[in-house]
Amino acid sequence: MQPVDFIAELRARNILSEAQAAALRDYERTRPFSVHYELRTLLYLGIVLLAGGLGILLYQHLDDISHGAIVAALVLCMAGSFGYAVRHRLPFTW
Repeated sequence: MQPVDFIAELRARNILSEAQAAALRDYERTRPFSVHYELRTLLYLGIVLLAGGLGILLYQHLDDISHGAIVAALVLCMAGSFGYAVRHRLPFTW
């Protein structure tokens, strides 16, 4: 059931006045629509696809890329993450 249908039903039962119904219809027509969950789903899907694609790429070219280079890249990513966390951490409090 759409909000406009519900407003019409309440108006038919004389629960809402015409001014209240018009105000509610106007509000329902002009209120913004949130796309938060759609964008978040697309972001998660993109991250999963990127991680899967990189994993397949590394698996297929493991002989070309040495194990040391992969470990070094992971260490650099880890060090960068820790550095960011240390720089933006909140002060310690009890």
